[in-house]
Amino acid sequence: MRKLNLFFRRRFRRYLYAPFYPTIDEKETSRRVPDVPDSAAPPTHQRHSDVSVKQVVRKTFVFALSLVEKLSQYAPVPGLSGAVGAFNVVMQSFENSEKNMSDFEDLISAIDAFNDILSKFEDTSVTGRGLTDDLGEQLFMLSGQLTAIKDQLTVIKGHNRLRRMIEATYDAQTVSQGFRSLQGFINQIVVGSALKAEARLAVSFLSLFDVFQSPYCLAIGSLGSWYGNTPFTLSRGTQSPSEHLDKLPRAKDARYDYVNCPMCSEGTREGVLKQIMQWVKKENGHQIYWLNGGAGTGKTTIALTVADLLAKDSTIFSASFFCSRESESRSDARLIFPTFAYLFAQCDAHLRNRIVRVIRDSPDIGHALPKEQLLKLLVGPLRKVYTGTQRPIVLVLDALDECAGGQAPGTILQALALEIQSVPFLKVFVSSRSTASTNDAFSDKALRQRREVFVLHDVEEDVVDADIRDYMMERLSKKAALRQISTHPWPPPELVRKLVTMADGLFIFASTVCEFIEARGDLEFRLKEITDRPVHEYTGIDGLYHEILEYAIAQFPDQITVNHCRSIIGTIILLQDPLSSYDLGQLLRLPAKHIQGILGDLQSVLTVPDTLYGTIRTLHASFPNYILTESRCLPVMYVEPTPQHRLITIRLLEIMQDGLKQNMAYYIRFKLNKQDHFPACLRYACRFWAEHLSHTNVLDADELLQRFDQFVSTNLLYCSEVLDSISKPSENLSEMVIIKAETWVTVINQAL
Repeated sequence: MRKLNLFFRRRFRRYLYAPFYPTIDEKETSRRVPDVPDSAAPPTHQRHSDVSVKQVVRKTFVFALSLVEKLSQYAPVPGLSGAVGAFNVVMQSFENSEKNMSDFEDLISAIDAFNDILSKFEDTSVTGRGLTDDLGEQLFMLSGQLTAIKDQLTVIKGHNRLRRMIEATYDAQTVSQGFRSLQGFINQIVVGSALKAEARLAVSFLSLFDVFQSPYCLAIGSLGSWYGNTPFTLSRGTQSPSEHLDKLPRAKDARYDYVNCPMCSEGTREGVLKQIMQWVKKENGHQIYWLNGGAGTGKTTIALTVADLLAKDSTIFSASFFCSRESESRSDARLIFPTFAYLFAQCDAHLRNRIVRVIRDSPDIGHALPKEQLLKLLVGPLRKVYTGTQRPIVLVLDALDECAGGQAPGTILQALALEIQSVPFLKVFVSSRSTASTNDAFSDKALRQRREVFVLHDVEEDVVDADIRDYMMERLSKKAALRQISTHPWPPPELVRKLVTMADGLFIFASTVCEFIEARGDLEFRLKEITDRPVHEYTGIDGLYHEILEYAIAQFPDQITVNHCRSIIGTIILLQDPLSSYDLGQLLRLPAKHIQGILGDLQSVLTVPDTLYGTIRTLHASFPNYILTESRCLPVMYVEPTPQHRLITIRLLEIMQDGLKQNMAYYIRFKLNKQDHFPACLRYACRFWAEHLSHTNVLDADELLQRFDQFVSTNLLYCSEVLDSISKPSENLSEMVIIKAETWVTVINQAL
């Protein structure tokens, strides 16, 4: 079989390169002594070995380099002409004495010199001018090509003599294929860097194009296709900066314009917004601004408005990250600095090149400690690109206290304390509640000297009440106009004043009460439902939640529906990642439309999409706290976390028992198509069953132990296949889940 293979390969090669091989008659002629004198031109029927593919590639590449050397006088690249000339000389030397291994060393040295010039070209301080995004990417990819060729040459050079003799043809083809790729990139850079010499460039480029269309180059392309089973792989050079950036873990929905929350109404919060913008533009001021306030005081609304103002100001360079405990990615402290780096890289080509280098050199930087991420992904690139700049660079970080893990906020703030002083033009706006972790971090001497604090509770009560009144008047009057309410003015000012008194300084009260009034039904009736209650009984957010739940329960036909409502709300609150009505129905064994109907009168505290496949979320963190706190919650709707986690765990194990099968990885990758997505409920079960298991009561675990034992013996392997298929790069979800389950089993054994 191997001899047959060689036979067909040789026949195919002779067919492909027929112009280079002599015919039978030509062989006979070549054996005779020619009649022409020695000074005459050689016969045109030289053997293929005299005009090898390697020589053609090198001649073409040398010609391209010669053209680059001529054009480099028009390109704004210091030292480029000399570097290209030196590289050209080495290439010609390599052409004339390829058997001399010392030429490999010369070629490698020339590549290093060329790479040095390219690295300097990326620095604007050397060229004195900026590069276009396209040209910057081309330079980066050319640098990668050169490095890959150098690595390949180093490997070839390290072969022993016998191996070099055996693999000489293959090695030459490998290097030649790399040169062809490199040649294309050089041509692109020549075009990009000599735009001001368009006339001369056009003539030269057309000449080079003619060379590329010659039979030699066309033959090279065919040979490259034939050798497709042994490609020249450029693992670093063939990936664009965008591809490197896409590998960086990040929270895709954390930026301000992806957050579904209102901004400050016109004319409200003017004092605090003015102070924040003055802090942003003040030179040599504090680098960190802490907006401190309790739940419901409007921190996120202010942060959204600040992020929007900064994004619209062309003199300020900003990025935002809005944390949320309801989102797995937005509550992960490890994704904060990588997300900031990604957003900056999208807006600045020079920063992008610096950040991409970091990702290329440290592929796992997205999973490093926050202090390491801050230093390498943000501080380092910013110092090199923006040193001495007068342009403020601002990070907006909202709801830091909602990061998962009690110490996560302190970890982020401690990282800032260590590094922010080395980047004096970088400012960070942080909003959070006052917690033990944030208080300890902000008390650190390094941060205390660089922070400015604004406590929302310290704002005068009259100012806060006026802002709440203006907000509710504006929002409800717009809704009245849409519903064509004839009463004027509406809402009645005296009822709005009563609502302001009931709000007790909490903007979340104002927002939630507006959501309740605007929901389906009569606006005037719903407004009176709230305001007819005694003020002392329903002051604050808890009183409002009482009213909303009581109104919803009154619409239910029986106690079974009330129980369903409590179970649905408890599950929504305890889920680690939001699910849709359809998937909640799968989890709770309830019809999706039944869930939609029950939640219809709760849209002032939950976001309930019209479609069955949109995710359901809570509107504010205060509502889960209310539902899970027995002393605060309406008794009939109180959810005890531990039994609810147990119910969820049992259902997740049942879902996996029914849905998992052998060869899940193959099923996910090759059997599913666009019309047949992997079920979200099954995906959630595989990802989070151990998390819910860890919150169950170990003293009441008999049934769970039986189900757990059955799951481990039949479906754990299939679950691991699913986790491996859905894991992010460098993330081992399977190991994380198993470790959490092992911890639970250890606790059970100790308890027994």
